[in-house]
Amino acid sequence: YINGTLTNTSFSFYDEADVHQIGFVSLFDDENKNLADPFLIVIVQPKDEVYSLINYVIIRDLLQLVAVTSIIILVSLFLSGRITQPIETIIDGAGRLSQGEMGVSISVRSWEEIESIADAFNRMSQSLLEYTDKIKNSEQKYRTLVEDIDEGYFLLDHGRIHYANEAALQLLGFPREEAMGKHITDFFPKDMHDRILKEYTNLLSTPEFDKSIEMPVRKKTGEHLFLEFRPKLISEPEKEIVAGLFIDVSARKIREKMLEEYRNFLEMK
Repeated sequence: YINGTLTNTSFSFYDEADVHQIGFVSLFDDENKNLADPFLIVIVQPKDEVYSLINYVIIRDLLQLVAVTSIIILVSLFLSGRITQPIETIIDGAGRLSQGEMGVSISVRSWEEIESIADAFNRMSQSLLEYTDKIKNSEQKYRTLVEDIDEGYFLLDHGRIHYANEAALQLLGFPREEAMGKHITDFFPKDMHDRILKEYTNLLSTPEFDKSIEMPVRKKTGEHLFLEFRPKLISEPEKEIVAGLFIDVSARKIREKMLEEYRNFLEMK
């Protein structure tokens, strides 16, 4: 009793067979019946039996946890093999393709939807390879054509030499490696730079620009010659891709000057 009231309590002892027993006492008192003497519920069990149930529950829960964890791992491995790895293979193929490795082909084994994506990627890769080969063949034919003409041919990218054929390089007197990347103003006297930039700006603002321009050009040796340019804008103005032809008209300019001087001489006579 505690303060005159019997409380629940546990106890343990060793019986005659030296078995460790555990007991529990609980008060059973129905207030509605107003029992004069309290009834006690006493439970006694060997300690091993008491803990065997607890151990069983712990082991059962551990086994369930291991089973659930194993299932999750197996499902993850399955999904990895069927989804993650195929997607990583497709991404890797796309990366190789973006780096210029044309004709990349990938092989994945997964669900039909993912395999269809891989097949679409392979078809796209093959189409790009065929298209790139066509462009290369076309470019080769184009280069062969412009290299064989006697006129100077140039290609400008934002005002700088991107390509020039052999005739253009010979007229300007620059080796190819030195000419590439030069700005167009580098080939003209400084007092003409403003005019060159004005004509170039006019060309960019007039997609239908179709006229020839005659200007004196300074060769690498310092010699000046007259060239007739026929430029053409071949892309949107913001991309500034300009192509054109030019020829040496120095001899014609000399003849025109001689004719003009002779005409003036006759008029004076």
